[in-house]
Amino acid sequence: MHVLTGEHAIAELDPPLRAIDPTVRLSPIGPDGELDGDVSDVEVLFRFFPGERFPLGALGGDALGRALARLPRLRWIHTGGAGADGLLIPGVLARDLVLTSSTGLNAVPVAETAVALLLALAKRLPAHLGDQRERRWQRHQKLELDGMTVLIVGLGRIGTEVARRCAAFGMRVIGVRTRRGAEPGVERIVGPDGLMAALGEADWVVLTVALTDQTRGLIGRAAFEAMKPGVMLINVARGALVDEPALCDALRSGRVGGAALDVFTTEPLPQTSPLYDFPNVMLLPHNAASSPHTRRRALGLFVDNFRRFVSGAPMRNQIDSRRGY
Repeated sequence: MHVLTGEHAIAELDPPLRAIDPTVRLSPIGPDGELDGDVSDVEVLFRFFPGERFPLGALGGDALGRALARLPRLRWIHTGGAGADGLLIPGVLARDLVLTSSTGLNAVPVAETAVALLLALAKRLPAHLGDQRERRWQRHQKLELDGMTVLIVGLGRIGTEVARRCAAFGMRVIGVRTRRGAEPGVERIVGPDGLMAALGEADWVVLTVALTDQTRGLIGRAAFEAMKPGVMLINVARGALVDEPALCDALRSGRVGGAALDVFTTEPLPQTSPLYDFPNVMLLPHNAASSPHTRRRALGLFVDNFRRFVSGAPMRNQIDSRRGY
């Protein structure tokens, strides 16, 4: 079986895959998504590019569409990321492909990052660090999380980990997701139709929802108008969930009291973005999932799914293209 993946992963993947299928052959995808040599018999594509400069990995969007024309025998695509955005393009949807993701692997580090950002904003750490750089001794009024309400939009694997940690701080937790049912530490779960009303209760809004046609631009002007004045926003999901110009306006007006963003509509975030200018905004370069265990988990999941693919067993983390995740 012919497998196509990031060139840096081949040495680690070859022994375990060969133990499953002695005929396996691995070919590299170059750092810019180029495919060298004859790839016409490739059956498996593993989009795995940790730490790359490409926000969704090489072979995303247009590059993936061009590659598909050279992969007539492709049967399965596995993405090393949690989200399916960038994968569900017309060329993929037009073919009967198995699609799987690495959702859930990074739930703990992303949730830890989200809570770290929440604490940093609540305790005014950016202001203190600025004072430290200027050798200035100044005290700042802080927030107390105990008793505050956090709305977690997207109560999946990451969202439930965020909820558990927020509940440990004594926060009141409300979750938004399509599936109902209780979750530890979550006081109430509402459907997407209850989002606007729930926004009005929240002191904090944390975005952990998948990017789909339904959620793109979800947090726009109407959502900001529905929020409490001074609400704090944290986004560790996808940048396109948020209308960035509307967010900037809400920050200027004080409707949003602060924000911490790991993801952006355009990545890297252009140096001309006004988001850099707000003293109450923290910006991370889309690496909330960073962990010394990320690579091991991602490769281990792919090897397990390869075993399932070869044997015909049910695949883990199969993507439903109709739902978008």
